[in-house]
Amino acid sequence: PFLFAMPSTTTPSVIAAVSLGAIVDVKDKNSLYVSNLSVNVTENSLREVFHSCGQLDEVIFRTYPGSLKWYAQLNFRSPDGVVQGSKMEGTPICGTGIRCSAIDPTSFAANEQLA
Repeated sequence: PFLFAMPSTTTPSVIAAVSLGAIVDVKDKNSLYVSNLSVNVTENSLREVFHSCGQLDEVIFRTYPGSLKWYAQLNFRSPDGVVQGSKMEGTPICGTGIRCSAIDPTSFAANEQLA
């Protein structure tokens, strides 16, 4: 098997996704993807929950390809924001426990289509 060392600042979700063969987009290294969102979630509610994780530059709401389901891409100023934000896994926002990942959730769907 092919093994390589991940930098010590790499979040566990990055390591897991790489080991599962997910596509890792380096340009999004300061992005955290938040899914399982309530329909009542707003940019302000996300900023409120993640403000303690680091400087949040941008919140982008996206939909999964071919679906009405959506998720948020949080762009932090530094990779440390992603590390701290990943620890918010399961935090309820508007009554729904969120899921956090450093990997774009659509990259998994892309890999499944390629397989």
